Amino acid sequence: MISVLQVPELNKLIPLAKAFIAESTEDIPFNEEHFIKTWEQVYLSKNGSILKYEKDGEIIGALGYLVYPDFLSGELKATETFWFIKPEFRGCGFKLLDEFEKVSKELGVKRIMMAHLKHLMPDKLKSVYLKRGYREIETQYEKVV
Repeated sequence: MISVLQVPELNKLIPLAKAFIAESTEDIPFNEEHFIKTWEQVYLSKNGSILKYEKDGEIIGALGYLVYPDFLSGELKATETFWFIKPEFRGCGFKLLDEFEKVSKELGVKRIMMAHLKHLMPDKLKSVYLKRGYREIETQYEKVV
């Protein structure tokens, strides 16, 4: 079942975040306290939310997103900040993406931004995004300083 994660449930996402980081081959810093405080602020500002996917009372996946006016056009934009499904449930996680797209339309969003980490299923996710009508518009680079 997919629903909106409530603020008191934020700590339930910590195991998912840690599993995502463990699956990654990149050095992804994670600060549990900061994660929770940041999302509390996002919820307070009403500039985003987290969709959770529960099965038998367990959160098996989640998709976090921000909603804001585009800096150039002013059009409302939604940007995915994370999307993770436990590996044993992969495939059914597209229901989270479906719900994210539905909620975005209901909010009056004009453009949705999705991302993927270069080292985690890039070809598979690129194919999924293209089939769903997304287009590739940017590649990001990071430098640790």
